[in-house]
Amino acid sequence: MGLSGASSISRESQAMAIQPGSLVSLPKKPGRTYQVINVDDRCDCAWVRRWPLKAEHRPTFAVPLHDVIRTPQPPQAG
Repeated sequence: MGLSGASSISRESQAMAIQPGSLVSLPKKPGRTYQVINVDDRCDCAWVRRWPLKAEHRPTFAVPLHDVIRTPQPPQAG
């Protein structure tokens, strides 16, 4: 049985947990962190960009929501 069968988180609840500003990782690109820019329910995808932001331009790109894994948020400066 694959990991998807063992998961207790439904696709809908995972999509609700992924919001603009969320930091996520992608299984196909391990060791990298991305920031969610937008969640598009019409195409069941999230628009993301590499995190942390750098001075150079970081293009956004779409990934299927089932490929997005939420990561812990870093502490807020303050």
